[in-house]
Amino acid sequence: MIDRPDLDHVLGMYRTLSDSLESNDVLAFRTAYDALCAQFAIPADTAAEELEVAGVPCLLVSAPGASKDRMIVYYHGGGYVIGSIAGYRAFAGALSEASDAQVLLVEYRLAPEHAHPAAVEDGVATCRWAIEQVGAGSVVLGGESAGGGLTVAVLLALKQAGAALPAGAVCMSPWTDLTLSLDSHTRNAEVDVVLSRDGLSVLAQAYLQGAEATSPIVSPLFGDLSGLPPMLVIVGGAETLEDDARELARRVELAGGDAELVVAPGMPHAYPLFAEFLPEAADAVSRFGRFVHNVRAPAPA
Repeated sequence: MIDRPDLDHVLGMYRTLSDSLESNDVLAFRTAYDALCAQFAIPADTAAEELEVAGVPCLLVSAPGASKDRMIVYYHGGGYVIGSIAGYRAFAGALSEASDAQVLLVEYRLAPEHAHPAAVEDGVATCRWAIEQVGAGSVVLGGESAGGGLTVAVLLALKQAGAALPAGAVCMSPWTDLTLSLDSHTRNAEVDVVLSRDGLSVLAQAYLQGAEATSPIVSPLFGDLSGLPPMLVIVGGAETLEDDARELARRVELAGGDAELVVAPGMPHAYPLFAEFLPEAADAVSRFGRFVHNVRAPAPA
């Protein structure tokens, strides 16, 4: 792990969150995560419009001057159990500025109150809405952690339905294998301060509630990844889900697709969220923005 004051600050926030996860108290876990997200400043003059899209509460975030013709549909992380759109306003503002696009934050339904496939249903509905607003070639999906896995699950569900696909997708520290069978789940156990295999198992059980962990729209690594739009996959080199990201990129490429993989040495889980003070995270947000610009082209149905 890299020894630096900014990174120490990130790890300190994550340790508090990890303590809540180990308590198995969902309310405490949600409260701790919202408190973590609330520490980030919302960029000046950032607009945030509350919407209801196909019955799903959303927040449309726009940096000053951001194009109305381009949209990122963003699914937050939190193991399908925690997280809220309110806590992501600051990050969405930074994404909007970097990409010159509006960012639609999606309040998809959470487990254990709403088990799989509720999150996927909400993700598909909001993606379809965005495509109706600006066209498939001007929509990019994105998310981190569970939201990164949900991003790919939504693509697979859209493909299976024969629907139009967005122009691209950005998956940051994506959780793509809920069977927890990858090597980094144990290899990085000593360096990941927030996620452990045991903690992920608790989250998976809350989300699955009888669903098969090998279902492609639960664990996208088990799906047919051919025919998907270009992807940018970003992950830290010191996190439990490192191989979830590596395998996603590898299998997309094996299926004939385009997946750019960025592994940041020593960085923790979902590190791009800390762009306000972490240089590596600011670089990841810039990469995200450039990707949105570069993939803006008509996408196949």
